[in-house]
Amino acid sequence: MHEHLSIISRTTERYQVESEKEAIMVESGYDAEESESGARGLMQLMPATAKMLGVDDCFDPRQSVNARVSFFKRLQKEFQGTAAYHQR
Repeated sequence: MHEHLSIISRTTERYQVESEKEAIMVESGYDAEESESGARGLMQLMPATAKMLGVDDCFDPRQSVNARVSFFKRLQKEFQGTAAYHQR
């Protein structure tokens, strides 16, 4: 898990998105196994989402974390920092 924390810290610092550290805990609890729903890796990406984000291996923490954090940053910019995309 120490390696995962290092990857997470470097990635969230690069994208300046600290909130994603907590998202990882919520998503997977740092357990990269496949869930009952089919979500995979630290970021619990569904196969179609992983493909959309260019992730070849959901179980590779670097790919999974980078894809999720960069996607989150894009959404923040698109919605000007609001949480509009979280609303249902």
